[in-house]
Amino acid sequence: MSVFKCLIYRAYQLCSTWKLFYEEITHVRSMLLRNSYPAWILDKIIKISVAKFTGPKCVVFGPSNDRIYIGIPFLGKPSDSLRRAIKNICKRFIHKDVIVFYKPGRRISNFFHLKDATPVDLRSGVVYKYSCGTCHCSYVGCTSRHLRHRIAEHAGVSHLTGRPVKNLVHSNIRDHLNHCNKGTCSPRDFKILATGNNELELLIKERLLIDRNKPSLNGNIGSFELLLI
Repeated sequence: MSVFKCLIYRAYQLCSTWKLFYEEITHVRSMLLRNSYPAWILDKIIKISVAKFTGPKCVVFGPSNDRIYIGIPFLGKPSDSLRRAIKNICKRFIHKDVIVFYKPGRRISNFFHLKDATPVDLRSGVVYKYSCGTCHCSYVGCTSRHLRHRIAEHAGVSHLTGRPVKNLVHSNIRDHLNHCNKGTCSPRDFKILATGNNELELLIKERLLIDRNKPSLNGNIGSFELLLI
């Protein structure tokens, strides 16, 4: 019955004329009849639905009852009995519309991750923090590429071969490593602080995290200016 009610409502919303609505309902009715739906039930639903669409709207005065949604796991007959008991209790003591619905219970798969976690250096669209293990200096930056690409740029090497590159990209971390002999620049020195869906979001989060952490290696307050109160 719900299937036919849904199809009638869709036809009413999509059809621009009553002729098209009649043709659509006739087509749906014949299709359901071929699937052994009783004709008297279909005709009754059509009559009630059309009267609901075309009839006057009832105006209810006074406060409307709030709805309360209660989800319970479906376990067969015990769940049906519990659902009826909850509705009966609510009718007697709670003057609100209570809707009890079934939800799937916990399965063994809910307690296990089916996919392996993405390694930190292969994550993209992140705001990261570098911490020097020797002098505890820190740096906060962001990248929309894989983090390993940015780590390689800070180290001055190729992310593919690990060999030094000729055209170096400016890096405050590499400038610090030139003065800190025991400092390292490896994935274990980096930590992801936040993620972003686009470049603007990354720049804003980077600026806020720089203001919060106050890293000593950041030469400026960030690449995106914000009015912070």
